[in-house]
Amino acid sequence: MAPSLLDRQAFSREDYAYRGSKIAELRTALFENAYFSPWPGIDNAAWPKYRVTFGSLLRGIASRRKSYQFLEAAKRTLDSKADLRWGPDGLGFRRLLHPNGICLFGKWIIDQKTNFSGYFCEGSEGRLVTRYSTCCTEPTSNKTRSLSLVGKLFPTQDPLDQQLQIPASFITQEDLGGTDSKSIAEIELRNAPDTTFYTRRATTQTTANLVLRELAAVDKLL
Repeated sequence: MAPSLLDRQAFSREDYAYRGSKIAELRTALFENAYFSPWPGIDNAAWPKYRVTFGSLLRGIASRRKSYQFLEAAKRTLDSKADLRWGPDGLGFRRLLHPNGICLFGKWIIDQKTNFSGYFCEGSEGRLVTRYSTCCTEPTSNKTRSLSLVGKLFPTQDPLDQQLQIPASFITQEDLGGTDSKSIAEIELRNAPDTTFYTRRATTQTTANLVLRELAAVDKLL
């Protein structure tokens, strides 16, 4: 993926122009270029693995001509409601911290009594479009990583609904320090996750060496 796609973190025309979306169109867009097909006899492409570096996170921090992309990404995440961001060439953009992930579709069902209202009360049903991802480079289950699940909740029970809607958004993640969990079924996903840095004690030296290498290359990058 071209480095220029890392520069598309800020608010764009698509963010400003957003007035809602159709879950049917979202499904079509996400399945259009799928890496994996569940049907036998169809060749499956290898899943990409994008590397996260300190250089990419610091991109633009000391430039007078470019904005600090990590800061722009944080602002966009909090303020934008857009569900799809294609970009001027239709290639989209790459996330800085969570570039490795897959999209999932499912049902939202609250089948137990709760003390909450709205879509958290008993009997609520809707449709979900989510993205299951891992922080930084490592996606495999035998490595220390921090898993995340973010999503859009549509107020409909029809996965092919053509009505324009504005879904509710949520962001959840496990411990930001990382864990050795094998799957997302083993962890507690929270919208205010802990940050336990000592969980990375087994990889402290490797991480320190990576930091030194990346910081040495920052001057050349910027």
